[in-house]
Amino acid sequence: DAATGHSRIMRVDDDDDDEAKADGSSKEQQARWAARLFEGTPEAILRLVDAYCERFSVPNLSTAVRFLRHRGGPLLRDDPRLGRLAACCARRTGDLDHRDVLSLACAWDFMRARHRELFGAIAAAARDSSFASTFYPSLAKAFAAAGVAAPRLFRAIADRRITRSRLLSKPQLAKLAAAFACVEWKDQGTFLDLGSAVVAARVSSSQRNLMPQLRADLSLAALYVRLEFRGGLAFPSAERPGDDDGRSFASTKSPLRRGVSAMLVDLGWNHVVGHPVDGLFLDLADPASKCAVEVFTHQDYYRDLATGDWVLDGFRRCKSRLLTRAGWRIAHLSFLDWESADHRLGLLRDVLHQIGASFAPPPPLEPRLQALHDLL
Repeated sequence: DAATGHSRIMRVDDDDDDEAKADGSSKEQQARWAARLFEGTPEAILRLVDAYCERFSVPNLSTAVRFLRHRGGPLLRDDPRLGRLAACCARRTGDLDHRDVLSLACAWDFMRARHRELFGAIAAAARDSSFASTFYPSLAKAFAAAGVAAPRLFRAIADRRITRSRLLSKPQLAKLAAAFACVEWKDQGTFLDLGSAVVAARVSSSQRNLMPQLRADLSLAALYVRLEFRGGLAFPSAERPGDDDGRSFASTKSPLRRGVSAMLVDLGWNHVVGHPVDGLFLDLADPASKCAVEVFTHQDYYRDLATGDWVLDGFRRCKSRLLTRAGWRIAHLSFLDWESADHRLGLLRDVLHQIGASFAPPPPLEPRLQALHDLL
């Protein structure tokens, strides 16, 4: 079958046949694999993974993950061989030092892929009392975004009271606060500590490029605290979004969102692209009626390597959940629905009806103008 086809094709190569007979534990063999990983394309690396990852040394496993992240990224997440690599990493996570544990989590986060066994092993390693405090913000973000429940990990982070060490920068603190909001953390004390640390922290000149993300993270945390604790706890909100926030907003860059917006205009729904609400942005929104459509592209999803399911990014899910609690009526439009729809205008009508949005098609164009419109 297709799943084993890679393996069969690969094992007829002459040098692979030699390697199949070799002792995988020898330093010479590991060095040969390391050289091939270093020089390989994503496909070549995945072939090696498919055949030999069980015999890879820990450094070679880390190298394979690192190069796949940089050379293939999210484009590889549909490949079943990536799941095998994740399973191998899960069994060897205990042999990694803490920096490599963090790198492993960040690599899978970047590739938009999740594997429950692997994330469980990473969480267990990160609960070690010697795990560096400065690693926790990126780790917490990876778990929250992938939608992997890890309450013991987040409890360990909260109990460490790492905000009091003053080792974290303001962007790191904001990232950590957003991750706790994303997993719907119920402990007010955690947000109190984080809020105090955010107020005391400063942004260095080298971190100015992180300002849009910092404001988004603080806005998410502040809105969660306000809604969850009903004014019983103050959390420092972000400044008003700057021009760079609008320029960096994903809606302006996504062909899918632009295409959906254009078709909604044709349907007669008046809306704004990238509407700011409490420091967060809604993809397509009518501020007057508080109706919005969130358009989710491939990049808004993680691939579950065990089940094959598409899992919506936890931060996107959290934003919609919070703004719904704040009074917005929000419909979700996934690329999966869009690509499978036979009649996309009908799909968009259904989406608008879900949120009770009023729309009226504009009057028909003059035939010559209509022909030009259809051409464009």
